[in-house]
Amino acid sequence: GMEDSPDMMAAKAMVDALNQDGHNVDHRPRIFTGKEVFDLIPKIVFHMETYEAELIRSAIPNWLLAERAGADVKMVLTGEGADELFAGYLYFMDAQAPAQVQTELKRIYNMLGDINLQNRSH
Repeated sequence: GMEDSPDMMAAKAMVDALNQDGHNVDHRPRIFTGKEVFDLIPKIVFHMETYEAELIRSAIPNWLLAERAGADVKMVLTGEGADELFAGYLYFMDAQAPAQVQTELKRIYNMLGDINLQNRSH
């Protein structure tokens, strides 16, 4: 994340808490700048084959994570799709009945194939 961002502070707090409980978390943060992100956009657009802002926006942190993790591991599991599967978005709290949640989960679940590194030009 960006230096002193809420995400970085939350990650450090989590690592500190885990380490207090006897775990040995090897935290290797990836600090980036706004300029670095803007410079990365053409590369992401090229590989994703889209100009869709939401897809590019979500790909930026995943790209940086994969780049950082690739120095140490061969595979990274992310939480991509978890909100769509488990009603993780805040707007689900506005549902007035379980059937509304179920209907919305089905709708957004069926869109999962159109997110992230999906080529939507066909």
